Amino acid sequence: MDLYALGWSSFRNLNDVDTSTVARVTAIHRSYFRAINSETELNLYLSGQVTESLAVGDWVIHTPLFEDEQGEKAAIIKEIVQRKSLLSRWTNRGEQVIAANIDTVFVVTSANQDFNLNRLQRFLLLIKKGGAYPVVILSKSDLLDNPNQLLQEVEARLQIKVITTSIVKEVGINEIFDLMPLGSTSVFVGSSGVGKSSLVNRLLGQEVQGTQGVRKDDDKGRHTTTSRQMFFIPGKGLIIDTPGVREVQVFGGAEVVDQTFPEVSTLISRCRFSDCGHSNEPGCAVREAIEKGALEEKEWQNYQKLQREVAFAVRKVDKAESANSKKRWKKINMEYKQQKKFKNKN
Repeated sequence: MDLYALGWSSFRNLNDVDTSTVARVTAIHRSYFRAINSETELNLYLSGQVTESLAVGDWVIHTPLFEDEQGEKAAIIKEIVQRKSLLSRWTNRGEQVIAANIDTVFVVTSANQDFNLNRLQRFLLLIKKGGAYPVVILSKSDLLDNPNQLLQEVEARLQIKVITTSIVKEVGINEIFDLMPLGSTSVFVGSSGVGKSSLVNRLLGQEVQGTQGVRKDDDKGRHTTTSRQMFFIPGKGLIIDTPGVREVQVFGGAEVVDQTFPEVSTLISRCRFSDCGHSNEPGCAVREAIEKGALEEKEWQNYQKLQREVAFAVRKVDKAESANSKKRWKKINMEYKQQKKFKNKN
């Protein structure tokens, strides 16, 4: 398959590399990675040279092919090509890369009880931090009498592209296709049971991901997709489907939160004092907007909560990096002492 159809854009001049050794990761397994290059599908294995974690969507430079123990074409990863964008989330173990080198992230949320504006804002924060283009999909729109009303409300609040879809009524499919041109890479994320896998199956024209309904008592979904995997749409772009998530822990910078809450950010810039605490200070544009009903108190609280979470995550990252840096210097110092001791003996 042509590398540009696989999503290769401006990463590196292809004249500088052997195109038969450039591959893109399509799935991650416990002991190896599945990938595809311009000639074939293959299994990839890590070498001691690569210390970074790989994600679906990564581009790599690999060794010449050989046959592995599974009887498959295989190669060793020599280098991970620098990413142009990514989608990550924060976990107890730190940053977890969900997908790499992506153009569009479709955040799928159903038009039933699962709809949660706060969760959408959290997803948008992560998407903007990673450098991709966000689009919200309101799935199962056939459950609403007037889905356009919800669409307009979400668009006005988030100020991004929103698409209503219905697999039952074949609504919104072409709008999604229009945002997936040949050579582009899209990621589908969302909570369990929102219809994400059903939508991916419809776009692919075949059932490649298992689907299950939601529980009747609380509209919560059951996990269906169990791993991240890349799929190909003939004549269109690539899709990365992801397991459903129920909790979105954020990280990034304060400026990304401001981008996710443009209305709040604008109000803060209008406060009389640059260090306004937005409580009882005179000339506070935020408090004035809340009192007049121009800004919901809940929206302001969501903004403050995400700012605190981002600040906490930054402190955790800095602390971890500081600890790792000390370990590296300790190791270097120990090696230096050992070398010096060896030279003195000789």
